[in-house]
Amino acid sequence: MLLEDAYLFALVSALPDPVVGVDADGRIRAWNALASTAFGYGEEEAYGMPLRDLIGDGDAPRRLVRTKDGGVVSVTTEAIAIGKAGRPNGVVTLLVLRPGTDDESLQLDNLPPRLRQTLDGLCDGLAEKEIAAKLGLSAHTVHGYVKALYRKWGVQSRGALMARAVVHSLHRERLRTGS
Repeated sequence: MLLEDAYLFALVSALPDPVVGVDADGRIRAWNALASTAFGYGEEEAYGMPLRDLIGDGDAPRRLVRTKDGGVVSVTTEAIAIGKAGRPNGVVTLLVLRPGTDDESLQLDNLPPRLRQTLDGLCDGLAEKEIAAKLGLSAHTVHGYVKALYRKWGVQSRGALMARAVVHSLHRERLRTGS
């Protein structure tokens, strides 16, 4: 995490979302593991990067984040002011970047039936060929659905897709229960 302040490190690590710590000059000085997973940059790569290179200029709560592989992820941003420029690494603001949490097109309930069935199969640990057999489709067709899910959620791997599905399920449950 590249932070010397134990309290700040614990806070950033404990948050259930990608978090970026920014100094007064707008440079990234903290980057948690979820940010690495969501956006593809390791913490060493992100450290010192101008924030505008990642999310552009502006202050709209809904922003587009450029991933390392050239993709774009829609996020909701929430800024948390944490103190003066004298803090370790100069972190003065934490940005919580919640990928897709209020974008209806990414919600599980809004997936077309075949994409949802494919995602369910992946979440059950099935291989693409097994999903194809279960759905009565060709493996090529199921592979196309998997690629569509990757594009839709801005991910590059099955693990990242599963993580996004879990995050969306948890978010939906929080909204449903009000917790």
